[in-house]
Amino acid sequence: MELRRQAQRGMLRTMQQLSADAEKVGSAEMTLDEINAEIAAARRGK
Repeated sequence: MELRRQAQRGMLRTMQQLSADAEKVGSAEMTLDEINAEIAAARRGK
């Protein structure tokens, strides 16, 4: 049980960090269509 709690806390911290990072770079408010367009553009650029 303790291992499960530790894993859950770790996942929560990771999600919080990802959210904070998205806020910093301005991607937190992007729509799914905008995200997909960014991915497509990056793939075309390779």
